[in-house]
Amino acid sequence: MDFEQMNIRTKKEDSTKDGKDLAYLMERAGMQFRVKDVLYKTPFGLLEESVFREKIESVLRKQGFSEYYSSGTGNLKGLMDAAHQYASDRVTSYKDLPYRMMTKENAQLQDGYYVSIWKNNHQRVLLASVLGEEKTECLQRGKEVLSLLEIPFRVEGDMFYYEHEEAPRVFVSPEFLEKEYVPRTDIKEMQRRTVETPGAKTVEDLVQFFQCQMTDILKTMLFTDGDKVYAVLTEGNKEVDLKKVGHVLSLKEDILKPLSKEKVLEQTGAEAGFAGPIGLKADKILIDYSVQKGKAYITGANRTDHHIQGVYYGRDFSGYFYHLTESEESFKGWILGSVRVHDEKIRVQNKEGGYSYEPLTSLYLNLDRMNYALLEESKDEKGFALSKIQAPFSLVITLIDPRVDKPREKAEEMYEELKLCGLRVLKDFRKDRLGSKFSDYDLLGIPYRILVSKDGTFDVKDRNGNLLDKGLQNLVEIRNTEVIE
Repeated sequence: MDFEQMNIRTKKEDSTKDGKDLAYLMERAGMQFRVKDVLYKTPFGLLEESVFREKIESVLRKQGFSEYYSSGTGNLKGLMDAAHQYASDRVTSYKDLPYRMMTKENAQLQDGYYVSIWKNNHQRVLLASVLGEEKTECLQRGKEVLSLLEIPFRVEGDMFYYEHEEAPRVFVSPEFLEKEYVPRTDIKEMQRRTVETPGAKTVEDLVQFFQCQMTDILKTMLFTDGDKVYAVLTEGNKEVDLKKVGHVLSLKEDILKPLSKEKVLEQTGAEAGFAGPIGLKADKILIDYSVQKGKAYITGANRTDHHIQGVYYGRDFSGYFYHLTESEESFKGWILGSVRVHDEKIRVQNKEGGYSYEPLTSLYLNLDRMNYALLEESKDEKGFALSKIQAPFSLVITLIDPRVDKPREKAEEMYEELKLCGLRVLKDFRKDRLGSKFSDYDLLGIPYRILVSKDGTFDVKDRNGNLLDKGLQNLVEIRNTEVIE
């Protein structure tokens, strides 16, 4: 590719701006720019992103994933629903299992306008789904992809994070053993009993009224995304982490809000503070792992000034278990991806001619944030110190004196031959000063450069200006070295 034809426009450093700010550095490197609330990617920016995306897709293809497309999904929830529908339609027999598929989408993850590039309204995401695979295998796949790209990450529950000082706070979930509920036959369960509790709306009020512990109370918190109502059940000493809830529901970030007092009354028939899971009308009930299966709880009765004692999971209420609450330990991090198990299993014909129900697990990867994490880790005083694996171009060929014809012909010959070898090569025959061009190469993160002299000979230098393999004077030797792979 040609430097000028790619329309790469770098910018000189502005002393009034933070030279280490990622968005500013990407703009200086000509990768992207923002006008009002619209972010624009340049040809070079798109090329830079495509390098690591191709590596991800190559890994997934080797594992048997085939790509599909679904129109009109719009957001992450739509993308997840489309994956479920696609698998339901395509797979009918156990012979097709495990069925692996992947898709990409420019999904809306935010409402409103955010200055940070990490919270752009629309972000590029990849969804790799498998029908007939357990969550642990999907989680391992996510770890392998992030490790391959050399992105530092932290696993929290089913989610992958990139730790960053400007990111939202993430509360660490305690470890809970996930196991199927089996009713205890050796313990006599308490009978449910409705108790009048005038004015007892808070956990503290109930602890005093019943002379019990906070952990004996089962809180029912109601939230909405503006369309549906969701109930979150936790023990009384826990606080709900809305980011975790929204992520579990595949909703746009920051869209969940507590249900208003008026809406709580309309939804439950009771004032706020008396909601409970028994007979609750909600679009989905989510249960935090702090809630114990087999324990008698005190809950709201969905009746003002009343609560119910002796409420059990399984007998009196049900729902899906997740990590949903805050904790004392926390860190700051951006979500890079997660593993999701679809609530509804898919019916598949089994070997015996009957039917079994198979889980659909999905690895969700936020490609934009993964790219930003890569660039954030590669920043230095010159620009981006990208590795040969990450860089859009392995090397650049330039001329000591662009006015002389002989070295230009030699450089063109080298450029064509290196391209045939599969190398990502950029040629730069601009008449700018060498120092100015070297600054551009440093900023763009090109690891190596070939300098062609007036007599047609050349040297290979790294990004720090070190002369490498000084005796190399033919392309065969260059191709066989580790200097340019």
